Amino acid sequence: VGKGALYLRPLLFGSAKGLGVKPSEEATFCIYSSPVGNYFKGNLKCIPLQAVKGYARAARGGSGNIKAGGNYAPPFALQRTVRDRGY
Repeated sequence: VGKGALYLRPLLFGSAKGLGVKPSEEATFCIYSSPVGNYFKGNLKCIPLQAVKGYARAARGGSGNIKAGGNYAPPFALQRTVRDRGY
């Protein structure tokens, strides 16, 4: 008890044969699992953050309400800018 946790990430992706812009006729569901250390070991400290208007991780009407791999790339350039500002 207290030595770590098991990280679980469900994943669902279209897996039918073929390449094209259309709904897949087949899907595969899997769960990645990995042991992880404690996230909160005590001695927590605050970190500086900056809220920036005009940027969003997911576009309006997009897939931001679900875990989609494409949701993670848009903020990379902004993260670099904010890091350069000292955040």
